[in-house]
Amino acid sequence: MKRIKKFYLAAMILIFVIFVFPFPPIVSSQTKTSKPLILKFSHMTPATGLQPEYLKRAATEVEKATEGRVKIEFYWSNSLVKVKENVRAVQKGIADMAWTSASYHPAEYAIALASQNVLYAPKGDDAYFIVQKYWEIWDEYKPFRDEVEKWRSTAWFFFPYDSYGCYAKKPIKKLEDFKGLRLRVSSEGIGKMVSAVKAHPEFFPASEVYTTLEKGIVDGAICGYEWGKRYSFYEVSKYLNLLNACMIGCGYGIVSFSALNKMSEKDRKVFMEIGRRFSLEYGKAVKNERLTDIQAMKDKGMILIPFSEEERKKWAELPEIKALIPNWLAQEEKAGRGEAAWGMMKIFLEKFELSHLMPQKKDKSFN
Repeated sequence: MKRIKKFYLAAMILIFVIFVFPFPPIVSSQTKTSKPLILKFSHMTPATGLQPEYLKRAATEVEKATEGRVKIEFYWSNSLVKVKENVRAVQKGIADMAWTSASYHPAEYAIALASQNVLYAPKGDDAYFIVQKYWEIWDEYKPFRDEVEKWRSTAWFFFPYDSYGCYAKKPIKKLEDFKGLRLRVSSEGIGKMVSAVKAHPEFFPASEVYTTLEKGIVDGAICGYEWGKRYSFYEVSKYLNLLNACMIGCGYGIVSFSALNKMSEKDRKVFMEIGRRFSLEYGKAVKNERLTDIQAMKDKGMILIPFSEEERKKWAELPEIKALIPNWLAQEEKAGRGEAAWGMMKIFLEKFELSHLMPQKKDKSFN
């Protein structure tokens, strides 16, 4: 009987302790009391301009939406690694996120170079349209995703690059005006486009364009209008030739699988949603400011030189330009990427209303 009384007494004491002094809650790795996950983002440009502005906005939204559990820390102007090392830096964990593109990383993103074989498109000047279509291709075409994801990363943000102009020391009104000019280009594909009109392509990263123009290393530079305003190309070139050609594509803001795996499922979902949403908002901003950027450079003293649709069509009809797509497909076939490259070119041309440029191929379906 005494044992039973002792048992009940012990039980009552235990119940009293539980209710009066409750155990502390289990703290997960994603609570406010733990250290935030800080993601290192490697970017090649300075922290000024429209693209950095929208990246910083997205980072602020990530921190807010995750209640401080996930933060993005930017390393601008190649201060973490050089731009051409970005893909592998993310793979190795040196960076968690980075700006990348097929132009700067052709070995890593081979089939994405499909876009570099098209001189211009009907909506090539619409950055919002471009980023929309890239997200559609990403969602619909698995080999595109596979090419990025084999490096242990995935797309978080698309940076649209709408059709380019040419900043130069002389006006370019006709194809003949290109002859003999040394022109900065950002990719092999654009290099072939200017070679077709007897210009001499020179590759320099965007961060070096101002210096190459200033020192006369090149006679002109083919690049975007927002870049021209951001980096004050009006200080080192007299003419802004409105080519509206040579570029339809996107760079990628990538994030490593390792970084994503450190987030809770909830934070990972909201993180990815924010990247996509802000990339679309950035595309709208680039589109809306395109004419404003051009006008701003005119106000700084640049002379605007229109390039007619007739001249663009003549350019597109040159044998060297018409050969770009079939030659690239043949090259990819030899490299063992024929089927994936064919499918990438097909969906790219469809999305950008250029299906008539797709060569015919018998006996195989690449849907």
